[in-house]
Amino acid sequence: MPSKAVHNSALFVSAMSTVGYALLNGCQVEDVLLPCFGLLSGVFITPDHDLAESRWSIWQLYGKFFSHRGVSHWPVIGTLTRIAYLSPIPIAFFAYSHWHFPWPLFGKWLLWLCIADIVHVTLDIVVSRFKAIA
Repeated sequence: MPSKAVHNSALFVSAMSTVGYALLNGCQVEDVLLPCFGLLSGVFITPDHDLAESRWSIWQLYGKFFSHRGVSHWPVIGTLTRIAYLSPIPIAFFAYSHWHFPWPLFGKWLLWLCIADIVHVTLDIVVSRFKAIA
């Protein structure tokens, strides 16, 4: 299994590659901020929060519900479990503020967070298979 540093580096390279490709093809900086933010969110909302040794205190309960490389590592479904787990925070914020929840931005961010999870899981699979061969 790749280390946290390898996963974070892969997400950083993915984000910078996406930004570079978009800017070289005429996109505006504002158009690439959300994909970049979504991919880099994968560093903080990672499938590996189900590991006991890597949990921040906010993720303690999440790790009790999900075993490592189980549902938490399924693309899209695992992403949604982590978003559902964190959902009381923005729900409380928007319930007591006068702001409206930005659903269109949330949907686009969620898409890029799912892509970050796919990068994470793909890296897990490739490294595991490479270690099995070597």
